[in-house]
Amino acid sequence: RGLGDVYKRQGHKETGTKEKERTMNWKSIDGIRAFNRAYLSAFDLYDQNYLHSGYTKTEARVLYELYERKCCSANDLISSIHIDKGYMSRLLKRFRQAGMIERTVSERDGRVQLMVLTEYGLEVTENLIRRSREQIRSALEHLTEEELQRLDQLLSGAVSLIQKPCAKD
Repeated sequence: RGLGDVYKRQGHKETGTKEKERTMNWKSIDGIRAFNRAYLSAFDLYDQNYLHSGYTKTEARVLYELYERKCCSANDLISSIHIDKGYMSRLLKRFRQAGMIERTVSERDGRVQLMVLTEYGLEVTENLIRRSREQIRSALEHLTEEELQRLDQLLSGAVSLIQKPCAKD
């Protein structure tokens, strides 16, 4: 049963286009939720301990963003990951105390502090990336080459649609 069914059981009627659009959106939403459940289960991501590494998924994502960007501000990370400023501050403090990141002052704006991974931070992050790739490879090794190509195309298309900018009214 989808959310459209719940909507109807609660006494709402499809009287016009808006309700039909909602039902279509609920079908899409239910599809995304089903995908999330399948994805999380297939790659054992329900556990907060990401890849049994001692890091949460959020911590691993922050490390990955720092790895990809080489150097960025806390605000850059907050904007891209969409997490609370206080939580990001605590994560970065923990990473600094663990010797995983260093702070530097921006040459363009002395008020901005930039974060960069240390050698140890790079080592940890590269290990997480390697383990993630291995986990995915292992979970998908039963697929044929054609199925892997199709999956790659479907995922690329889904990412493009999800990241498509919203139209402004």
